[in-house]
Amino acid sequence: MKKLSLLVVLFSFLFVACADKKPKAEKVEVTTEMENMQVDTSVIDSLATELEKTKEDIDEAAKEVDQLLEEL
Repeated sequence: MKKLSLLVVLFSFLFVACADKKPKAEKVEVTTEMENMQVDTSVIDSLATELEKTKEDIDEAAKEVDQLLEEL
């Protein structure tokens, strides 16, 4: 009887050890309102610098066109 109970306990331990474990829940990224504002400001800053560069390029092109017109 002892051997039978020992075998049952052993198989139960093996069964528990080999059973599928619950999958871990994926981390949910929570962003705060402040982080969203920081992302928005960085996007706005990059757009502002892009617009500034475009403005400078347009000014340079306008100067070159003026020079060409003066030469004609």
